[in-house]
Amino acid sequence: MISRKYKFILFGGVFLLLILVALGINAQSENDHPIYDVYTEIVPTTNFFAQPDDERQVVSYESAQPLSQGYDLIKENEHFILYLDPLTIGIAIYDKEANYLWYSSYPKYREANYLDAVKTAIASGVIIECFESEDSDLPMVTKYSGSDADCQKTVVPTTKGCEVELKFVTVGISFKIAISLTESGLDVMMLNDTLEEKPYKTPAMKYPKQYKLKSIAFFPYFGSENYEINAYSFIPDGSGALIRYTDEVSQTALIKRIYGLDMGFQNRATIYDHITNQQEITLPVYGITHGYNQAAVFVEIKEGAGAAELHAYPYMYDNINLNRTFFRFLARDKFYLTLNAGETIGLIDDEIYPGPYHQQYTFLSGNKANYLGMAETYRQSLGLENQVEAGDIPLKLDFINQDYKPGLFGKNFLAMTTYEQVQAIIRELKEAEVKNMEATLIGWNKRGFYDNTPINPKPAANLGGKAKFKALTEYMKANDFDLYFYDNPLIVREKGLNTKIVKRVNLELFEYEFKSSIGLSGYHNHVERLATTILRNQKTYQKLGIDKFNFEYLGEACYSYTYKGEVIPRTEMIKQLQAEMEKLREYQIGLTRPNDYLLQYISSYYQTPYEASKYAFETDSVPFISYLLSGSVNLYSAPLNYISDQALFGLRLIEYNIYPSFILTYQPSYNFRHCNFEYIYTSEYALWKDIIVSVYQRVNSALSQVRGAKMVEHRCVEEGIVRITYDNGVQIYLNYGITPYQVSGRTINPKDFLVLGGGA
Repeated sequence: MISRKYKFILFGGVFLLLILVALGINAQSENDHPIYDVYTEIVPTTNFFAQPDDERQVVSYESAQPLSQGYDLIKENEHFILYLDPLTIGIAIYDKEANYLWYSSYPKYREANYLDAVKTAIASGVIIECFESEDSDLPMVTKYSGSDADCQKTVVPTTKGCEVELKFVTVGISFKIAISLTESGLDVMMLNDTLEEKPYKTPAMKYPKQYKLKSIAFFPYFGSENYEINAYSFIPDGSGALIRYTDEVSQTALIKRIYGLDMGFQNRATIYDHITNQQEITLPVYGITHGYNQAAVFVEIKEGAGAAELHAYPYMYDNINLNRTFFRFLARDKFYLTLNAGETIGLIDDEIYPGPYHQQYTFLSGNKANYLGMAETYRQSLGLENQVEAGDIPLKLDFINQDYKPGLFGKNFLAMTTYEQVQAIIRELKEAEVKNMEATLIGWNKRGFYDNTPINPKPAANLGGKAKFKALTEYMKANDFDLYFYDNPLIVREKGLNTKIVKRVNLELFEYEFKSSIGLSGYHNHVERLATTILRNQKTYQKLGIDKFNFEYLGEACYSYTYKGEVIPRTEMIKQLQAEMEKLREYQIGLTRPNDYLLQYISSYYQTPYEASKYAFETDSVPFISYLLSGSVNLYSAPLNYISDQALFGLRLIEYNIYPSFILTYQPSYNFRHCNFEYIYTSEYALWKDIIVSVYQRVNSALSQVRGAKMVEHRCVEEGIVRITYDNGVQIYLNYGITPYQVSGRTINPKDFLVLGGGA
């Protein structure tokens, strides 16, 4: 039996709890922006941020030192001196402007306590891997140009440098490479048409072995050093990442295929998006710096990027006390053929990926010898120009117009945002001082997106019909707002007379899995049908006022395929894709995280990376992509519907010059139950309006000062404090710290920013 005393205590506790709950509910109801007030404790020393620079310099070796080490002087011009070791095909290059000598090997490897095999690998200018193709398991062997027993070398001078013939005698593989000195640095190229693969046989062997080239790496130890000097590697992982040379031991490394896996050969691993932060390499570049604003090299693949991998090895990876970064060109991919009995057999292509395999080294000095100088170099290489007009930034809104759920007698279509409702939302946001907008309509057409890919451009009656559609497009045009239309022109839902379905390299059907909660697949159409898919409806698009597209999947699509028995490697697919995009120049096109070869064709870049993958060996996230593209295209974030700390994320948008984005419906998102878009669990405009306006106005107050300008500096001036400078003279300071920061007599509170210069 509970005593009267304890009953009183229990009753009092319950009563107090009810009062606290009531007060909590009342407090929340008075909060205009409950999500905006979420606070995330952040540590600016993590690799989510850039770190303060180490300003130490590096002592360079003498310019003539290679001559005393067995190197030959190959070529000299106004800017550089090129040396080559004829025994290893290692090189050294002296940058006259930087007064710095670079080696393709670790300069101290001779006296280091390495095994002879490791020293051979470090000294070698060329390393190949090859398959023993007569064995169904396709075992692999590695050979080095620095091995006297395995490799015969012949060096022939040319007007620009030299041509080197390599004969790997123990595997029967030979080819030539061209090494050329340029005004900006160095060009290295494999001459693919010189490749020979002959059977190898010794007197002791009963049958010859046939080896096939698998991969080749040029100068994989170029610029390799460790924590003994002030240096870092830049890699294009996510937004961009730095790997500072420290003595922290790492047993993992970054090895990623440029443009992601070749899905014509390989299946993507089934993994949920929410438990991985893997980001594909969309730019075939990397860089290495030695010393603060002293000397740097920026390496770009000029040809053959579709066949390449990026390798970045931190300190002590593979038990070698060096940091090194390099490209490896994959001459062949391995694929599996399924036999009738269900067994699989490993196979490789007879022909190598078309070449040449060509990489370019650009040497940078002074205030260009950093990742920002690398971005500027790459910007010039891509021919990108400022095209964005000054003014208020655009807010990106993705409207889901309709979806369907399977029913007993077919598909039940569900109108989530009609044309009239889209117009009403846009008008309401305009009245709330959202001054510029770019909208995308998803499922705007008859039978929607998922049931009709590529789309049939007919306005849907259940969304308001042609009259309401035209009213929307005319309203957007009258207000100078951009309206894009969602499509996936590389994929068809069903086979038909107007389709050319392609197959994977192993002759399996090349299926495509839509991002759909009810499981939906389609087929890859021939790449050369891309432009036709759009242009066959050209007159209809003109009548409807459609001149802008948001293409799903196209930005990342890069694969080999088979059509009518002919294998088209991904290096050729890239060329086909570019040719198709040229035919669509009259349209403005937005793509999601597009590969570098598509950047010249876009007006909007979606889901812009705002951090690196944050692997343990990465020390900094940096805005390389933002620096590369600022002023050239509109950069938009991923939808902010799933961001809890809007204040922190708003700072990152300002830092990276990225514009906010939201995905919206007029109807509540619970209506997506059992539909394709069921995975979108918060999209109702009425719930998001206040946050949308708040985020936009905050970000616009900073970025409207620099819209159309080019980023020229990004620096962490001290822990938690970042400064960005633009070519119009505007500077933006951001405080990620926990204490106020003073600059120019003004105070920046934690999680806040300050704009200086320009009209601020």
